[in-house]
Amino acid sequence: MGGVARRLGLSVSAASRMLAHLERAGWTVRVAWPCDRRTSRVAATDSGLRLWSRASETLDRELDHAFGTLRFDEKYAHVVARLCRAHEDPPAR
Repeated sequence: MGGVARRLGLSVSAASRMLAHLERAGWTVRVAWPCDRRTSRVAATDSGLRLWSRASETLDRELDHAFGTLRFDEKYAHVVARLCRAHEDPPAR
């Protein structure tokens, strides 16, 4: 839970509440870590991956639309910001 909290910039308790909500919705599951049963890994379910895909498509479409209305220097700043986040992977399966 600590790793999830750090990556999202949340407290551990907030991350735990958020993941519990995602689990109840059927979008994630916790999978026991094989080497240490006290540790678990969060993985997206098939339903969660479909949601991620639709949300990503919406975000891309909205950003593409926004780029069309920005001046060149503003476009450049947003592209750099997106490239800086490009290393982030979609949810684990």
